[in-house]
Amino acid sequence: MLMADLAPLPLFIRLNLESSVQITEQGSPLSMRGLGRILLHLALLQGASTPRAVMARLLWPGDEDEVAANRLRVSLNRVKALVGDKLVADRTAVRLTGVSVSLDLEQREAQLREVLDDVDSEEQFRQLLSFAPDIRYVGWREYVPLDASGLLRQWDATCRTAVERLMALARSRQDGDALNLAWNLMRERGDFEPSLCEQFLDASAERGEIDEAWRQIRTAARAHGLDESGRVMTDLKKHMAGLKPAKLGTASLQSGHFHLLGAALLNEIDHHAEELGHLLSRSEVQINMQAAPGLYLEVLDAVGSHLEPGSPAWIEIQSSRVSVYNSLYDNEKVAEVCQTLFPFEMSPNRAGLIYMSYAFSLFQVRKWDEALAAIRRGQEIAKAGGDEARYAITRMNEGTFLKHLGRVDEARAIYDDYLAQFADSENANDQFNVAVCRANYAYLEVVFGDLAAAAEKAEAAYAVRSHVNLTRLLPNLFSMMSVIYARQGDLARATDFAIEGLKLTYARNSSREGQMNLEWACGVLVEGGLRDEAWHIMHWSNAWRQRTKHTRSVCEERYAASVALDDLSGTTPKFGPQAEYRDVMRFAIRSLRQVQRNQTPPSG
Repeated sequence: MLMADLAPLPLFIRLNLESSVQITEQGSPLSMRGLGRILLHLALLQGASTPRAVMARLLWPGDEDEVAANRLRVSLNRVKALVGDKLVADRTAVRLTGVSVSLDLEQREAQLREVLDDVDSEEQFRQLLSFAPDIRYVGWREYVPLDASGLLRQWDATCRTAVERLMALARSRQDGDALNLAWNLMRERGDFEPSLCEQFLDASAERGEIDEAWRQIRTAARAHGLDESGRVMTDLKKHMAGLKPAKLGTASLQSGHFHLLGAALLNEIDHHAEELGHLLSRSEVQINMQAAPGLYLEVLDAVGSHLEPGSPAWIEIQSSRVSVYNSLYDNEKVAEVCQTLFPFEMSPNRAGLIYMSYAFSLFQVRKWDEALAAIRRGQEIAKAGGDEARYAITRMNEGTFLKHLGRVDEARAIYDDYLAQFADSENANDQFNVAVCRANYAYLEVVFGDLAAAAEKAEAAYAVRSHVNLTRLLPNLFSMMSVIYARQGDLARATDFAIEGLKLTYARNSSREGQMNLEWACGVLVEGGLRDEAWHIMHWSNAWRQRTKHTRSVCEERYAASVALDDLSGTTPKFGPQAEYRDVMRFAIRSLRQVQRNQTPPSG
């Protein structure tokens, strides 16, 4: 952390769970009430000079200036005896030089940040639980005024983020013990985080315990000196009021009730298959269940096995399976399930949707002509059946195929027509599809057109997230927006979006999304000066594409060329064909974090 002209004097500082300053590993710990506190302050300055008067007031704030100055003079003489010429002091200023500082919190903070960047939520959850004692301990906070480097504040901020992430994971896992642990960590640290309180209310509403949660929040707020009529508590009350009817109704249903209902229906699946088939295919059910696509597919398969092929409920189930496999970019399964549906009579809307999905599966494996024929067949069916909305959506998807083929003017015309027709619609499905259209239009502009136009369309798509469920779109949208921001010079925002996009992508478990979004991240790395790292990821991603038959389209080849890494083509790849997807993701996120660090000026 500090550089020395000669051999540095090793200084070991421990502030986590215990507090000590030690000179050399064999030395005796110095009292944090005496010389240890003074050495800590000088070490955290990272070689910078500090005025003696400022240092004296900081270390002995209750003393008269003359008394504090005298105590400092005596203490510095004692420090000089310990570190020799490493202490540089004159009548006005003091600094510590030629010292190698090992600060335990700096090391733990780096480890915790890596945990927070882990794309594997199971491993992340396990690691966060193991960090609980470190996160809980805040004895180091008394030394924050001595820290001019910001390291202790950074540790504090990372711990707060970790508690919020633990709360989110506990909620997604419906783990009551972990939920209470996250809440108690916040309380025991003496913090009050409104966003974490909202998560606590959300999770408690799902468990039917919202009144108890609100009581605990009020207690925590009073301990923190917050007025219940103030803005923070008023906003939390509004949040809670919105949850009660949506989450609980009058029945106060808890997670146990959900398990009971699910078990009752699924244990007698042969008696309820037809009703379940229709229920599981409702759009609001699909939106929620596609958050866990693997589990959703298992339920659909189990129900479908009890239905007569060609029956209305069976067609609903098969259509839902197409939708899930489509979201996972599992082209073979999409094509397979679509082909089971073609022999049976379907409504124009459904037939148009199935042909659109079938076309998309062909498009993904680069069967261009067949894909265009299928999407146009879907348009014909929708048009003949008078379903103008389905016709418009299939037409919009044809625009995406044309975009990938590099037929830019045709794609733009289709996107413009769709937006002219539906941009002002208040229908939720229309609003979602408008966001998809704008995202695809932005992609086209990034690669073939104008960066400002791309930013405008991407921001418009992103803006509806507060009232439209964009879960399926966000991984790709975040990743593309990261390149827009990077090429506009905003690397801070670009890296944030790229990292969040990669995390969401990994959770989706889609090879196609993984390939696309890793390559988008490479665009950010290149703008951030990490060309070698970008080349290793691009090389691995392209090899993965070959294995899955997701070879680059004209559009994707043009983007890859814009990243301009051909001069590194003779480099020995860091990742071979057996490399784990998770490891490449981790490498990409670590590299993006390095871009962030490179943008931060050194302290001191």
